Amino acid sequence: MKRNIIPVFLLSLVFLFSCSFPHFYYTPVAQNVPLADTSNEFTGLLAGSFGVVNESFEGQAGYSFPANVAVTAGFLTGGTSNNAGNCTDYSKVRYFEGALGYYRHFSDICVFELYGGYGQGKQQHVFAYDENTGWLTWTWRQDGQADITYSQIFIQPDIGIKIK
Repeated sequence: MKRNIIPVFLLSLVFLFSCSFPHFYYTPVAQNVPLADTSNEFTGLLAGSFGVVNESFEGQAGYSFPANVAVTAGFLTGGTSNNAGNCTDYSKVRYFEGALGYYRHFSDICVFELYGGYGQGKQQHVFAYDENTGWLTWTWRQDGQADITYSQIFIQPDIGIKIK
């Protein structure tokens, strides 16, 4: 039984390393949850993320009006740029969203919110990879590009606890 595992493991490694380099497109946006419990309340968030694929900056804001109505907005921008010789490998990401919602304070410290909104984003990618061209020789090669535009309509419910 143990002898059958070794060839399967080695064959799996061959398949794994013979695949092309994966391209990453997903850049997550933090959920905007202002937890408004009174009118004329402003909330905001500034965040940054650092990684191999995309470094990004994100800003979010929310404002609550009388009659339990609130608005939120969020913006994300980022990307990376890696150049090697005559090859370019970069990504640019932009995303904006806005929402209108209802908030309700209950049970002294709990808040219920329901937002409906729209978001739109754009990504541009140019890919390159480092290819083995001989014994201990590596050469950068262009691997294509992708231009992505997307939009979303969303409904976001949330329940939270707000303690002073």
